[in-house]
Parts: sequence; C-alpha cells; structure tokens
Amino acid sequence: MPSWSEFEAEAPELAARVRERLDAHAHKTIATIRRDGSPRISGIETELADGELWIGSMRDALKARDLQRDPRFALHSASEEPEVWTGDAKLAGVAEEVSALMRPHIGSGWISERSRPSA
Repeated sequence: MPSWSEFEAEAPELAARVRERLDAHAHKTIATIRRDGSPRISGIETELADGELWIGSMRDALKARDLQRDPRFALHSASEEPEVWTGDAKLAGVAEEVSALMRPHIGSGWISERSRPSA
C-alpha cells in the first residue's frame, strides 16, 4: 500500500476528494483489532501533514494498545445526515508508532505508513 504522499502523487484528484472528506469533520471512526481478533471501533482525530496521515491517540488508550499489537486499521470519515450527504472516505492501512521526540511540534501518536484510500 502506498503512503499518503505516494497516493497523492499517483491519484491527485481522488486524493483531493479524500482529503476534503477527512478535513470536513474533526472526528472520525477507526477500526482496530482486539487481542482476541475481534474488531474494535473507536472515535479518533487525524491530520494530513508532512505527506503522511497522522492518527492521534493517548498511548494507553485501548485503540493504541490494539495498534501496538497489530498495526492494521481501517478509518472512516464522518458522515452528514442523508439529506445533505456529500460523500465519505474510507482508508485501510498499517500504522507505525511515532514518539513526541520524532515530532516535537505535534507530540506522540501514530502515522499511517501505508494506507489505501477510497472516496
């Protein structure tokens, strides 16, 4: 799977539509994999910066522990009510933990090293 910057270079129009959907709302939904293999759905905030998709989480949150154990995830942008719905975006990828030392202006969190967006 490509990084966000690779995806953006290869499919700029689709990347712009996905970015628009991700930027439309602060809160999104992330699916991670629990220890027993079942899915976990959690609220999350993301940021597209430095050519990557950044996922924010407190280190001891259950979703963070899930990602530490198994970095695969799926992300869904927020949606509007059906009467005003303009679309949504879904991504799947593999997260890599990033410490605050690596990105002091933002803090610790997760980076989506490889994601597969769709709108």
